[in-house]
Amino acid sequence: MLYTNPKMLYYGEPIICQVKLKKQVLEFNAHIEDMNPQNGIFIQDPKIENNRLEIGQTLHVTYFRPRSAYQFDSRILARGRRKGEEMLLISFPGKIVKSQLRDRLRAEIPGVVHFQSANDRNTRYQGYIKDLSASGLAISTPKKGMFAASAVPIGESIYLDITLSKSQVIVGLIASIVRVTPDTSNSRNVVVQMYFTKITDHQRDKLEMIVRKGANG
Repeated sequence: MLYTNPKMLYYGEPIICQVKLKKQVLEFNAHIEDMNPQNGIFIQDPKIENNRLEIGQTLHVTYFRPRSAYQFDSRILARGRRKGEEMLLISFPGKIVKSQLRDRLRAEIPGVVHFQSANDRNTRYQGYIKDLSASGLAISTPKKGMFAASAVPIGESIYLDITLSKSQVIVGLIASIVRVTPDTSNSRNVVVQMYFTKITDHQRDKLEMIVRKGANG
């Protein structure tokens, strides 16, 4: 399904939730399983490193639209079983904040990306980098597998490894798809734009350095 309206949340839509537990902020992926206009939003109750989310805790929620991310704060209202699964009921957003995704320096850096969908870890894809930044990248990849259907997987979580050279390999990144468009230079491919949702400070600094060097020639 193509999620386009920034002011509307959709059934089945992937979201990223952050919650502060003890002295750390933990992140988990979820989907909107159901919505009740009188109550709130139902998501699956995650298993977070032996930590249990409590009623009243605040969640920072991110969802994606083409070229932008949107964020809001929510609160856990209740938990229980729904459709045979453990669910959390969270509040509808009050204020939604838009975040532009192209806020960092980008450069055309040659490289290869190997990636998998969070929904299918058994199928591995390959793409070629069209541009790169410390906040995300655009790749060209064949129209097959998850990109063969007419439904664009906006918001889907991707596990990826980046290879820029033998000495420049960055592994274990997680990104979210924010846009898929035809590749005008190769009719068999699509261009997939992704925004990093899990990246260490060291990895981000390394990418920043690589991109700045590439932008300066």
